[in-house]
Amino acid sequence: MPLLRLSAAVSGGLRRSFSTTAASHPPWSMMTRLVSADPGAQSAYVRLAQPPRASDLCVPMQLVKTAPLPGPGSNLAQHVVGEVCAASGDGLLFLLYSDLRFVKHGAREHWAEAFARRRIGRYDLTRFPDITRFVLNPLTRQLSRLPDIACNPAAKMVYGRYMGLLTQADRGHGPPDRFAIAVPEEGNLNLMLRFLSEKDEWENVVVSPSPCQPPSSARQMVINQETLSFGGRLWFVDVTWGVASADPFSDPPELSFTELPRGSVLPDGAQHSKGVPWNHAPARFRRVGVSEGRLRFAKTNRC
Repeated sequence: MPLLRLSAAVSGGLRRSFSTTAASHPPWSMMTRLVSADPGAQSAYVRLAQPPRASDLCVPMQLVKTAPLPGPGSNLAQHVVGEVCAASGDGLLFLLYSDLRFVKHGAREHWAEAFARRRIGRYDLTRFPDITRFVLNPLTRQLSRLPDIACNPAAKMVYGRYMGLLTQADRGHGPPDRFAIAVPEEGNLNLMLRFLSEKDEWENVVVSPSPCQPPSSARQMVINQETLSFGGRLWFVDVTWGVASADPFSDPPELSFTELPRGSVLPDGAQHSKGVPWNHAPARFRRVGVSEGRLRFAKTNRC
């Protein structure tokens, strides 16, 4: 559940994209991870609750990119799933909506049809789901829809659950003038996918080598929790190994790597160990977060 710090900077909003509001709000909030899209809504809705209650939100369904609905005779149904993927240090939110298809309960399938489908549970992944990405100011309810990421159907789909959101102000403080969204390529820390609000387009950029990059080995970093915005950088987390950070506004970005505290690094492949149920995965018991102005690592014992 993302923790959201609601600052005066966000209340002012991005100068070009977000407007101001005088509405009162708690100084911080907990935001639900899964969010909805409302067919009847004309604008984004945010319900900010006083902690420890969780806040929630929804966006208008007509702003979400969707494919034609399955026909009445189809054994597939539509399911639009929204997720709060990241929050900037001053409270902007990065949202991701997926237009999925799932097999209706009790539906019968021809054996050849069932064999041809790729699934996770009841979800049908034979087709790439339509993805819509937004940046939302939760105080003003102003919503910016991001352009699609060009995707070669023969290549791996870019999803974006672990993308991070960072803002920047020209004067170093006050309302942000721009934002960046970025994530390293899966399994390759030398390439970064980023979106800069001033360019209004996605681009792949080569990351500058840094003496603080991970030691050369066959091990690949696997990002497995939400990306953090802290100290003018984005922090990408592998809870079994360490964190990599970069300033996505830089050209080129320079990536630094910090290993977890001594005794906390797990063997390579620990997050993919066969026979380990999902609720026993390391990411369920380990977290990296920001508290009292410092980046902190916490872990608990499995029950």
